[in-house]
Amino acid sequence: MNLTSSSRPKSREGGPCRSRRPGLLSGRACQVLQRESALGHLFVLPAVLLLVGLVAYPFIIALWLSLTDAYVGRAGHFIGLQNFLTLFMEDDIFRQTLQQLDRLYQPARRGHQDRARARLRFCWRRTCRLKRLIRGAVLLPWVIRPRLRSSWLWMFDSLYSVINWTPAPPGGN
Repeated sequence: MNLTSSSRPKSREGGPCRSRRPGLLSGRACQVLQRESALGHLFVLPAVLLLVGLVAYPFIIALWLSLTDAYVGRAGHFIGLQNFLTLFMEDDIFRQTLQQLDRLYQPARRGHQDRARARLRFCWRRTCRLKRLIRGAVLLPWVIRPRLRSSWLWMFDSLYSVINWTPAPPGGN
């Protein structure tokens, strides 16, 4: 089927600017609405405002309240991190809750890691130019972490530390 210029569907010429009622939109608004990039931002704006109103505002209010000594029905005064220090230092129930959450978190984290490893195995079977570099970058945190830990422990050891022995001349005093 050959489409000629006469059989192609015609696009709307002018859009809202060519309205039958003059003065519906000003000239500047017509120009903005005819650009697709501006129109896309305009369509996304209600969703962004909804997210800001339902997520960001309560989060900021909760953060502010956590830094004050406010009670229900009474205005609070800014006390900084004192609430958090009280929780961590004095509240045994809070510490026990954190320990229980950690026990629940560890198996879930391991499950996510197992699924991520399975996905990586499937990806590694494919051939690509940077296969070795990607493998090294993915494995680097698991390889480096134990080595760094042992080297840091060795560096700050009180007897055999590289920091203690570096200023000394070879062979003793």
